[in-house]
Amino acid sequence: MKKHKKNLINTKKIVVLIPARGGSKGIKSKNLYLFGTKPLVAWSIETAKNEKIVDRVFVSTDDKNISFYSKHYGAEVHTRKKKYSGDKSLVSDTIESFLKYLKLEIKYEPDILVLLEPTSPFREKKLITKCITKMLETNSDSIATFKPAKTHPDRCWHIDRFGRPVSHSKKKAWEPRQQLNLAYELDGSLYAFKINPRINLRKGLLFGKSISFVYSGENKVEIDDAKDIQYANYIVENFNEK
Repeated sequence: MKKHKKNLINTKKIVVLIPARGGSKGIKSKNLYLFGTKPLVAWSIETAKNEKIVDRVFVSTDDKNISFYSKHYGAEVHTRKKKYSGDKSLVSDTIESFLKYLKLEIKYEPDILVLLEPTSPFREKKLITKCITKMLETNSDSIATFKPAKTHPDRCWHIDRFGRPVSHSKKKAWEPRQQLNLAYELDGSLYAFKINPRINLRKGLLFGKSISFVYSGENKVEIDDAKDIQYANYIVENFNEK
């Protein structure tokens, strides 16, 4: 049975896309910020390059410096158009532009696309293989990584225009945590899906028959601000992340 599963995954052409634009409001040149001895974007490139099931690794960027370092660490580069590189640009637009580039310009048509956000540098070993294997074993169309939610959605509130607190769940807002169903949130480490011409990525990266991959996210950090950088560097220095 295991041999059959291995053969199944080996028949698929798998491409990894790492979206890494040059602009960033929170941290200037974030994707080139050094963690240990490597720029941020290199961590995701090396993650993908270390997985045997991956055929090709691309970085989609509008920035010449990111392009240079991406090639240095072994990735191919998809030159992203400026209209897909702003603060309000959608990752779905970047993916669709990338897929057109693969099909029309370099005549390469993979079966599965894996999206690795560079802002999640620390991933568990063989995460891509584990997720793609699960997606294929369950005959699913898409998969994403999840982690336990820090705040249960039934305990969340919003403030209306008069300043009044309004519970998202009036019935369960005050129930003990132990009585609530387990809740999870996307952790941003990985998204993957089977490629077909009918998908509409603007509706989300989880579509068709979707499946989840849940893990604890030990030493997990998403780089959004200066505090995240400090924590990530602490992990590199103290836990020998490579």
